[in-house]
Amino acid sequence: MMEECEKTRLVLNESIKELWKIIDSPKAGSKDKTKSITLILNIIKETHAILDKEIGIMRSKQYNGLLGSKFL
Repeated sequence: MMEECEKTRLVLNESIKELWKIIDSPKAGSKDKTKSITLILNIIKETHAILDKEIGIMRSKQYNGLLGSKFL
């Protein structure tokens, strides 16, 4: 699960880079720039959700490690 989260975050980061190219382009219209900014904001929200999942997984592993296999 952690690997999937990391791969997804990498893809999302690359998407943000591509969207910034549109925003920085003098050829892009204001609608395209606005759409790109909106997409970046949505990607950031999704990235935070993924990070929350990763934190939950790590905490679960740490908690299970403290209890040991006796209770699993």
